[in-house]
Amino acid sequence: MIRKVVFLTDNPFNDRDYRIFGFEILESRGFPMEAWDCSPVVYPEVSRSYVPPDVFKGKNLRVFRTEKDVLDAIGGIRRTPPS
Repeated sequence: MIRKVVFLTDNPFNDRDYRIFGFEILESRGFPMEAWDCSPVVYPEVSRSYVPPDVFKGKNLRVFRTEKDVLDAIGGIRRTPPS
């Protein structure tokens, strides 16, 4: 059973990404969705100066500022044993 689908991105997550990755479709089929924006860690200079024209403002977005925060979040994912 899938408990959550997480997309890790290296660019500022935006409305276009939300549509392209099919968030709305997957959510409507019962899959909890999250986007993890790692752009401030991967490209700190770009993330300080670039704001996408269609900034995503949904509740299921996490923006990480440090590598430690990303690794802690990944380490905190509970794994489901194979059936």
